[in-house]
Amino acid sequence: MVGSVARAAVAAAGAGTLVAGCASGTPEGFTRLEQGWLAVDVPAEWVEVAMEQTGPYDLVLQDTESAQDAELQLAAATEYGTHPARGTLSLVRAGQPFGPIDDGDKLSEVEGQDGQELWRWDFTYDDGGYQGVTWVAHDPEAERTVVVALTAEELDERTVQDVEDSIEVRVEDA
Repeated sequence: MVGSVARAAVAAAGAGTLVAGCASGTPEGFTRLEQGWLAVDVPAEWVEVAMEQTGPYDLVLQDTESAQDAELQLAAATEYGTHPARGTLSLVRAGQPFGPIDDGDKLSEVEGQDGQELWRWDFTYDDGGYQGVTWVAHDPEAERTVVVALTAEELDERTVQDVEDSIEVRVEDA
């Protein structure tokens, strides 16, 4: 799984400061991460991995340091741009950043935090072996957009929901 994701989702070494902490509302076993314009809750045991930069993703976390052994991975573009969420997600989807997908993918608008736009893309790789969810969040007032992608052989719905519920575009200076 990570082989596909690692080719497209990247973290530049030293790309920024990653702040881990416990925020009110953070689920048990999770930690709040803030980098660039993005704030998101992720499982506390996940580790940041550095990969050769090949695209907009500047933060990659996974359940183990070894790319070959990782079962779950989160990639994020912490400062993607200024365009609204729906249009940005269409661009991300068209680029198929994690490899070819099957025809059963689905886009939907979900509730964002504090009036922020949040769109979700559920997909399965065309070989049927891996699942993914990508979210694009946009704060229309601050004109900031972030992208978060979660991939695994089999995604746990609780983890997916906890990540989704926590995605926030930070509007204060990052």
